[in-house]
Amino acid sequence: MKKFIQFLIYSNITFVILVFALSCNQPTNVNEQKDPYQVLQEYFKAQHQFELSDKQKRIIVITQNHCMSCNKIFASLVLDNINDSSSVILVTSDGSGLDIGPFKQHKGLVFFDSSPEIEGDILSSTIIIKLQSMAIDTIVKLDARTLEVQFSWFLNDIAEK
Repeated sequence: MKKFIQFLIYSNITFVILVFALSCNQPTNVNEQKDPYQVLQEYFKAQHQFELSDKQKRIIVITQNHCMSCNKIFASLVLDNINDSSSVILVTSDGSGLDIGPFKQHKGLVFFDSSPEIEGDILSSTIIIKLQSMAIDTIVKLDARTLEVQFSWFLNDIAEK
């Protein structure tokens, strides 16, 4: 009987240690965050059947969110430089707060999606995503306080090619 009680005690202790040890392990199906460039690449491929390549130097996202006058001025600046083939332009405005008609005349590197769903919500603001070696180098979010500097940076970036 004494051996049976010792067996029960040891087996219970072993069971507790085993449960404790297993509870400390991380699950094998932990979601890993994807690289933001990979997320953008998958978005353009799935939603627009467009493959990002090393030819693209920037992704320009034009929204109708936040500063509307900033977005309108920036959209006009982008339209003035729309023949730059190293830019991919994504217009997420539905046209109610921003005239997107002029963008519709330019097929190929201008894409439209009024409600893009993408991990990380990177497409929710008017931004310039500078690409280098098929990776995100810099993200410039339009900000009314530094608009002149951002526009100057954008124009210099396009002039570099």
